[in-house]
Amino acid sequence: KMRRAFLRSTTGLTATQVRGTLSFGNQGIAADPLHAVLLGGPARVAVSSDRRNDLLWTRITGSGTLDSGELGKYLGLGGALLSGDTTWEAQLEVGGRELDVTLRSGLDGVRIDAPRPVGKSAAEHKPLAAKVVCDCASDSPVLRVDVELGATAPSSGCFPRRSRARNLV
Repeated sequence: KMRRAFLRSTTGLTATQVRGTLSFGNQGIAADPLHAVLLGGPARVAVSSDRRNDLLWTRITGSGTLDSGELGKYLGLGGALLSGDTTWEAQLEVGGRELDVTLRSGLDGVRIDAPRPVGKSAAEHKPLAAKVVCDCASDSPVLRVDVELGATAPSSGCFPRRSRARNLV
């Protein structure tokens, strides 16, 4: 059981005030739900594991509200580009040497101080969908990043595994 614990990822993303029970065993990891503060807002996270093709897969699903100023700081954008709070939902699956991450938000309540088509007022609804996939089994692992913002066409690219999301913006 965790109370007021913190978890920090290798990318520097930190969840604070983590509460809930995280179980480890031969069948994987489980938690339903964990509550925490992530990027300045409340978050709820569930963790489950299952076997697929003799590989143990772990799925982490989460949702919550974030402070876009905190997100901007994490991404290295400073506090001026983004302002306001918004809801989000995400899923991460990892198994063997594969990684699949999906993030969605309507960006309602967030002001983006940038030229159109990226910029928006806080009142505007502009759906954001991002997907990161890594088949890390090869000698030269590559991350595939697909991002769709509002009505703009998806933009995607491949990056060496050592690239970090904050450098892609």
